[in-house]
Amino acid sequence: AQPSAQPSAQSSAPEASPFLVCEEMRVALELVNLPAWVPSATLSPGKASSCGPAAVVPGGWLGAECSGKRVVTWLVGPDRPHPGAGAAMIDGAFDEDFLNRLEDLWRSLPLAPAEKLSCSDRAYFCDSEGWVCEAISNALSGGGRVGDEKGPSLAVASAMAHMRFVHYGSAGGRLAPHVDLSRSHPTEPDRRSTCTFLLYLTDCARGGETALLERLPGAAQGAQATADQAGAAQQAADLTLAAVKPKRGRLLLFPHNCPHEGREVTDVPKLFLRGELY
Repeated sequence: AQPSAQPSAQSSAPEASPFLVCEEMRVALELVNLPAWVPSATLSPGKASSCGPAAVVPGGWLGAECSGKRVVTWLVGPDRPHPGAGAAMIDGAFDEDFLNRLEDLWRSLPLAPAEKLSCSDRAYFCDSEGWVCEAISNALSGGGRVGDEKGPSLAVASAMAHMRFVHYGSAGGRLAPHVDLSRSHPTEPDRRSTCTFLLYLTDCARGGETALLERLPGAAQGAQATADQAGAAQQAADLTLAAVKPKRGRLLLFPHNCPHEGREVTDVPKLFLRGELY
C-alpha cells in the first residue's frame, strides 16, 4: 500500500531521492534496513535540513540531520502512535580514542556468571567517574532536530551509570522478540529510565541487526494470533519497522516498550555497550 498523500503545505515542494544527501547521511541510511522506502521524498517546508529531506515511510516518516560528522536518524517518528515513537540512531558522535577506551574496559572486566541459557557473554560496569555518561549525553544533546528549527527533539538526555557489555563470540546467537524493563536511578529512586541504548563497538556486515517491530509476534490480534513457533521468525520479519546493522560508534536508542529483537549473528564478534536513558 502506498503512503497517504502529503499535506497541501508540502504538495508543491520538489521531490528528491532520499539518498541524494550528504555522504555521512547516505552511509547511515544505507546501513539501516528500512523495509518500505517510498520512491521519493518531499522536502519539509521552511528551513530544510542541511543534510537533505525528511523521507516518508508507510505509517510514519523518517528524517535525518547531520552536523559535521554527527548524523541523527529517526527510525520511528516521535509523533507516531506506537510504543517505539522517538526511536533514533546517532552516527559519528564518538571518536576512536573513546571507543578504544571502551574496548579496553571490556577486556579488563570479569564475565558475569550465566544466570540462564544464553548465547552471549556479559560484563557489568558502573560508570562512577561519569566519563561514559558524559560522552553519551554529549551525543544526545543538540542533534535531535529534523528539517526546520521547530522539528522534534530527542526525548532523553542522560544515561544511567549502571551499564553492561554484551558480546557474541560465536555465530548463530540471537535474542527473541521482547520489550525491556524500566530501571530506577541508583541515587534517585523516584526517577526511572524510559529508553534503552545500544552503543555498538564492532561492525557486522552480515547478521546481528537489532530490529524494531510493529508488535510482538503472536500478540493478541484476533484471528492473526498464533502459537506456531516455526513461523515466529518470518512473522517478526513481516512486522519490522527498522533493522539496524551494528556499526562501530553507532548509538541506537528506543523506548523500553518498543518491541524488538536481536537477529541471528553471522559476522563475529558482535560487541556493544547496553544501558538505560532518562
